[in-house]
Amino acid sequence: MKKLLFERTMLKLLVEKNGILISVTTKNRAYFFFVCTRALGIRLAPTTDPEPGIVEMCGYDLERIVAEWGRLSRLKGQRSGRHSPASSPGNSY
Repeated sequence: MKKLLFERTMLKLLVEKNGILISVTTKNRAYFFFVCTRALGIRLAPTTDPEPGIVEMCGYDLERIVAEWGRLSRLKGQRSGRHSPASSPGNSY
C-alpha cells in the first residue's frame, strides 16, 4: 500500500488510500485532525517528547491509529508522568 508521509518538527501529514491525518504538535499537546473511512474529527493527546508518539507507535498506519486511539492516548499521559485533561476519555473531540 502506498503512503505519503511528510514530517517536520511540529507537523506530520499522513495520506493513505483510506484517509488523511494531520498532526500538529506544540510544547504540551498534539492535535490530530482525522479524515478517513473510520473517523472524522479532532483529537488531543499530551506531548511526550522525546518518546515515540502515537503515529510512530502505530507504524504510520492510519487505520491502526484510529482503532487504538483510546488505549494509546491514555498510555502517553501515563508514560510521561504528566496528567492532562486531554488524556481523559471524556475530552476526545
